[in-house]
Amino acid sequence: IGKVVSVRVQIGQYLPDWHPWEDYRTMYSAQKSLGGGIILDAIHELDYIGWLLGDVTQVFSFSDKLSDLDIDTEDVAEILLRFKTGAIAEVHLDYIQRYPSRSCEIIGDEGSIILDINKGTVKVYTAEKMEWEVFEQPNNYDINQTYIDEIIHFINCIEGKEEPLIGVTDGLEVLKIALAAKKSAKDGRIIKIN
Repeated sequence: IGKVVSVRVQIGQYLPDWHPWEDYRTMYSAQKSLGGGIILDAIHELDYIGWLLGDVTQVFSFSDKLSDLDIDTEDVAEILLRFKTGAIAEVHLDYIQRYPSRSCEIIGDEGSIILDINKGTVKVYTAEKMEWEVFEQPNNYDINQTYIDEIIHFINCIEGKEEPLIGVTDGLEVLKIALAAKKSAKDGRIIKIN
């Protein structure tokens, strides 16, 4: 798709539907004192954008509690990121959408890639072909297995059998971006990332 110039990422799902077997008001997501809020909850989106586009240099954000949910955290966030490459990303995060949605659109100067995580599809459009090519997730994909694999990897790291796939420094960098988004929303200004 050529040089990546822009990315649009969005994730949203109604918070009470996340774990219907428990009261959402008691979950960490609903409580500021436990580190809740959609920005920290959906930090994975900020993480993979950095993996795709590299270092973030500037963050601007609006976020707030806009719903009637019984929580004391932000439930909607709109975040703009500027990367060292010059690319710009817009990130939408929410606890409000009644239809679970998670997607990423990567826009290059020669085409686009659209990932629909919930549907398990990737669509690629290039100027050369001038049509969409669609790739679907295999039928044998098991989301639960990803969590099991993650726990096994964690235990293996503790036991010294494997090196962590993601280091502490990587986690710190994405946390800086998430906290900058929170600060930007609070202060109403662009936050520069060193």
